[in-house]
Amino acid sequence: MPNHTRFVRFAALGSMLLLPLLWSASPAVAAPGRDQFEGKWNVTVTPDDGGKPYQDTLTFHVNKFVSEFGKKHGFAETDFEADTRGGQIATFTASAKSKTEGSAKWTGTAATGQMNGTMTWTKADGSTVSYSYMGTRAEK
Repeated sequence: MPNHTRFVRFAALGSMLLLPLLWSASPAVAAPGRDQFEGKWNVTVTPDDGGKPYQDTLTFHVNKFVSEFGKKHGFAETDFEADTRGGQIATFTASAKSKTEGSAKWTGTAATGQMNGTMTWTKADGSTVSYSYMGTRAEK
C-alpha cells in the first residue's frame, strides 16, 4: 500500500510539473484583439434621422481603419483603437478628418463575425449627422 500512495503522489506532482510545458508546446490559439477586426466588413449604414440606408465596406488592416463611403468624402485611412478586454466581444473607435467635409467618428462592437455601431459626421459647417450600422465580416 505505501508504494501505491507514493506512486499517486509522484504522478500528481509530475502532472503539475508537466502541464505548463504541454501548454507552452501546444499550438497558439489566436487571442482576440485587433485581429478580431482584421479584414473587410460589409455594413448597412442607416441615418438616425430616417434617411435612406446605404452600403459601406469597413476595412481594418495593420492597425488602420478605412470606410469606402468615407473615402468618397475625403476621409483617409486612419488609426483605430481597440478594446478587447471583453474576451469574445471587442470594441473599436476611429476618427478621421477630411480637408473639405469635416470629421467623422466611428465606434463599433464586433463579436462572432457580426458588427454594429455608430458613426457621427460633423460636417464642415458644424452640423452633425448620426448614423447606425450593422453588418458581417466579408467573405475572404
